[in-house]
Amino acid sequence: YLLAQILLPGRPEIVKGMLQNFLNCQQPDGRVDLRASPNHNITGHSSLPMLVTLVSDLHQYLDDPGWLAYIYPKLLAFLKTWLKWTDTGVLEISELTHPLQLGFSVEDHKDNLMLAGLWIKLKSSRNLFLPSLLYRETSELIQISRWIKRDEDREWLEKTREHLKMLISDLWSEKNGTYSTPDLSSGQEYPGVALASINSSGLPRLKNNIPSPGKLFIRIDHQDKLPPNFCCQLSGFTSGIYQEVVIKAQDFQRVEACHVFVTQQSFTFIESMQIMNLPPDASGEIGMADLARRDVLNLLPIYAGIPSTAQANKLLSNIKIKDHLGCKGLTLDAHPGEADALPVPSYLASILIEGLVKYEKYNPANQVFKQHFLQQPMPNNSDSATKTVCSS
Repeated sequence: YLLAQILLPGRPEIVKGMLQNFLNCQQPDGRVDLRASPNHNITGHSSLPMLVTLVSDLHQYLDDPGWLAYIYPKLLAFLKTWLKWTDTGVLEISELTHPLQLGFSVEDHKDNLMLAGLWIKLKSSRNLFLPSLLYRETSELIQISRWIKRDEDREWLEKTREHLKMLISDLWSEKNGTYSTPDLSSGQEYPGVALASINSSGLPRLKNNIPSPGKLFIRIDHQDKLPPNFCCQLSGFTSGIYQEVVIKAQDFQRVEACHVFVTQQSFTFIESMQIMNLPPDASGEIGMADLARRDVLNLLPIYAGIPSTAQANKLLSNIKIKDHLGCKGLTLDAHPGEADALPVPSYLASILIEGLVKYEKYNPANQVFKQHFLQQPMPNNSDSATKTVCSS
């Protein structure tokens, strides 16, 4: 995505070639792997839904309707790997399958913990990340279908786009002036809580019990793979029903040097927890994701073009861009001059700039560009500690 922004408008043929390489590696089911490779050295995880948007951006500089018509069925097939209508009229969005898809880089253990926390939050909640990208993709594919006069899929596309808009709009809180991220199962939005620490004793000591119904996460901090005989047992209540859950090593998702698992169930009470065959040097935590904290991903509907101007103004007054600009550029969480905030990938900074420009927010767009891509600290930043960290 970022390379295309650099090459356009001057080198559209190169961008066309790059996109064609991805489409040449498209799987029979329509999926395009995260790592397009002619040698089929694939990851098994899908690229983020941004391919259609790239093609649409390219068209105004390439003006090749024949190529556009040729790849249109491939673009539609790719979009449908992310979106599916069930027989009962429910729109299902495919889940992210690996943190690699997010594109974040980590430099140390603090970064690792923050990325693990983001992954846990995305797997625990109804959130804006994929719906915002998919709304934009669907809108762009509708535009492409008009350019090439393909009407047969228009009804499906327009129905899907309207439903995605509804999913995003339903998360808007007029009172708070932001979007919410409620728990997938309980629908509640709660602050993060650490329920227990994990160590070699194998019997986590409960610090707190569950303050409100919600999904639980288990995070194991360990550089290597978990042993095959590693096991975690949870017992407690979900909506008044007693449950015993056994989590094995293969159920955990590796996030660099962390291994995370998020329960399918929304628990109301934990009776007991037990860890078996934990590596001696491993530690970790059992808890609930912080769904009440607002991060910069809360601004993604601006990229999609969903909020009204009044809503966008409210959103940007409550999630201030300047609070997310650190020494390394745009950061996931707001931070008061902290050097250990997690920088977002450059493609996220780029699409946020695009959204800000769309809503004529030129000053914050310029701030993000200068701080993230040119590494120029904001001139009104007088925090001496932050200046020292940035210079070092």
